[in-house]
Amino acid sequence: MTAALRIADYDPDWPRQAAAAIDALRSAAPGLFLEIERIGSTAVPGLAAKPVIDLMAAVRDLSRTPAHDAPLAGLGFRPHPHPARRDTGQLARPESAEEGVSGLSPRSPRPPASRAVP
Repeated sequence: MTAALRIADYDPDWPRQAAAAIDALRSAAPGLFLEIERIGSTAVPGLAAKPVIDLMAAVRDLSRTPAHDAPLAGLGFRPHPHPARRDTGQLARPESAEEGVSGLSPRSPRPPASRAVP
């Protein structure tokens, strides 16, 4: 049996929760993250959403992330590799699957897009 999907009214505290999670992640793994952004439906002001805050992070080199597994595990994040892509990894907080900050997707930064010159 699958769990029912829970949609909550927009919570004006979601931005603060995301900012606190980002600060905790940066403190737990200094120098690892180039950027961390809040993504998904909870990042849209006024939108009803699953009460799960998703974050996406850019790292310089994905091979450096395992060295930070222990401090990130202290925040509840566990490695959860992406089955189809090698340029990304995921860290999940399974205990927060229904509410809270549940996912962090470290990705290698993309090179700047080249523009065609007319």
